[in-house]
Amino acid sequence: MTDSGSSGGFDPALARWVQAHHLLPDAVADLRQRFLASPERYLVIDDFLVPEHPRQMRRVLLEDGIIETVYKIYETREWVTKEQFDNTEDAQRFIHEGIYVRPHADKRMSPAVLTDLLFRKAIQGPAFHHWLRAVTGRPVESTGRINLKRLHKEHMLRWHSDGVKGRVLCAVLYLHDDWQAEYGGRLLMQRRDGGIDPIAPLFNRLVLFDPQSKIDHAVEPMTAAAGDWARLNYTAWFYQQDVQTG
Repeated sequence: MTDSGSSGGFDPALARWVQAHHLLPDAVADLRQRFLASPERYLVIDDFLVPEHPRQMRRVLLEDGIIETVYKIYETREWVTKEQFDNTEDAQRFIHEGIYVRPHADKRMSPAVLTDLLFRKAIQGPAFHHWLRAVTGRPVESTGRINLKRLHKEHMLRWHSDGVKGRVLCAVLYLHDDWQAEYGGRLLMQRRDGGIDPIAPLFNRLVLFDPQSKIDHAVEPMTAAAGDWARLNYTAWFYQQDVQTG
């Protein structure tokens, strides 16, 4: 890889999305060193996207999109109805969150919705896969499911591992810009020594982690101090070969 300006040897189209300093050879080498040095194989990258993009895309969750509330329990690892979830003992409740499913009919061509579509296309493309391989060493060849999620204080995402055959990398990107420590909602990563690393969900922060490391993670419960504040993020999974995204 050679330095060819702001794109650092990567496809110049990538610099329309990713902040240019993350594409430079020295920065890529530093990110790779950090990822490989982590016993849990995760990496935190701040100021990831050109800021106008996450500010635009979060409007999908706040205004332009239809959000479906979903529920999952530990026992079956299957999606269930609200009634089934409510009738399940608390220890078996796993996921309760909002997922973007489609735009409102009158927002299908809104700037936020179009930006979301273009971003999804970008992270499904070979240029982004190339960058992921460069910064992690993981054999990323395809993008699986991409979720755009909204969590309020009543929601939950409890301890689990994302280890699935062929899945080689997971990514979380935060879109909100007004998080406060007293809100809770940190990403909790279990360490190999038994401790827990709390990762603050800061605006435009990207977290990459290797699901094959078998490290459990969760979202810290949010507190009453969060009020009506919403935790907004993308989650994407990457694979070694093509997968059905469903």
